[in-house]
Amino acid sequence: MQVTRASGSVKAGAQGAMLLPSPDPGARGFGRLAPGASAPLVGKLGELDKIELGGGRFAFVAGHDVTAGGAAPAAVPFDDVYLHAPPTLEVRAATMATKDDKVKITGVASDTDRLLDVYIFVGSRKLYYKSNRDGADAKKAAIDFDAPLRPGVNLITVVARETPDTTTRRVLVVRRDGPDGAILKTPKSDDPINDGVADDGDE
Repeated sequence: MQVTRASGSVKAGAQGAMLLPSPDPGARGFGRLAPGASAPLVGKLGELDKIELGGGRFAFVAGHDVTAGGAAPAAVPFDDVYLHAPPTLEVRAATMATKDDKVKITGVASDTDRLLDVYIFVGSRKLYYKSNRDGADAKKAAIDFDAPLRPGVNLITVVARETPDTTTRRVLVVRRDGPDGAILKTPKSDDPINDGVADDGDE
């Protein structure tokens, strides 16, 4: 496929727009347009728009991340992704082995720029979500969650996000034993345990 010429301008949506150096599906983003930022549109390739950044630089953005219009400056400002360190995530389980049907997960997620949200999977089920959009501290959020456990080995994955593309995750392994301390067999399926969802905001 070849890039077809286009004109006008595009404006990044509410989540901003990732800048790709090429239309290659495996291309790694090098920057991000801020929400509402505009750039000159110079071409289209499938679902991607080719934009001009100024100074002879170009980038590709996903069409669903931008809308037509906006007053584009001669030099388009953008955030350099490589300058953004992922969030810091300190998290622990109260114990690594227990006879109880739940375990306390505590910790702190922080970021030098801003912290978007934190969520937790127990197995493949997302059972905890905490938005930090309106948090008291835009750069930090506390984690406090009673994770329900199935018999045997449980994988608890904690994820902190600065942006949808900049994340940090930690995996905790907690074993649930029988009432007599016997090691229980881990179920092969990932059937629901219980709802136990703690949701402090919208995703």
